[in-house]
Amino acid sequence: MQSTELEAARGANYTFPELVDFDGAIYDRIDGEAEIADGLVVLPTPGHSP
Repeated sequence: MQSTELEAARGANYTFPELVDFDGAIYDRIDGEAEIADGLVVLPTPGHSP
């Protein structure tokens, strides 16, 4: 998950905290583009959160 998106989701008045940090939730923070598996690249798409 993009670091900025996770911080926004954890911020005040964004969503219900239990939907972000529930039991068993594990987030791998990334910044920008990242290859998360062989040939699978994550691209940032800003503008979906504050």
